[in-house]
Amino acid sequence: MKLFRVTIKGGTSGTGTDYHNVYVVANDPTGAYEIYRAFLDKKDLCFSDAREMEKIELIADQDHYGDCGTLLFLSVLKDTPK
Repeated sequence: MKLFRVTIKGGTSGTGTDYHNVYVVANDPTGAYEIYRAFLDKKDLCFSDAREMEKIELIADQDHYGDCGTLLFLSVLKDTPK
């Protein structure tokens, strides 16, 4: 798994939540954007053209030998349903 910073073209909100930049844990950049875009679509947040991707940055990676240079550690909860 990898941690990505996803930036969309719009994303300002009257509620004070920053939808312009978010962090998503996914296997690849396409998956990260798809996860975030599905959230925006489901909640009907931002105008349609504002939901378009501006950029995606790799922040951290679980792979010790990955190209990122920053390790990502994920916690596993004991009570997580299987």
